[in-house]
Amino acid sequence: MRLLHRNTDGYPIGSDAIMRDAYGKIPSETQAFWSLAGWQLPDAVMGWQYDAYYHQWRALVRFASLEIWTSPQDLQAA
Repeated sequence: MRLLHRNTDGYPIGSDAIMRDAYGKIPSETQAFWSLAGWQLPDAVMGWQYDAYYHQWRALVRFASLEIWTSPQDLQAA
C-alpha cells in the first residue's frame, strides 16, 4: 500500500497531470476526521489514498488510542 502526501499546492507530491485531473486535491489535514468517538482532530495524518469506490480521499490517521482509515469532515475544502 502506497501512502501519498499533500504538497503545498494541495495535490499529491509527485503527481502528474492525469492524476491531478482524475483525483483532484487532497483535503486539508487541519480539519476534523471521523473517529469512533465522533469528529475530532487527529494527532497525526500518516498519509493519503484515493478511494475509487467512494470517489474521495481518505487518510490513515492516528488518534490518542486509535489508528484508522477515515475521511475528513469537509472533503470539498481543499
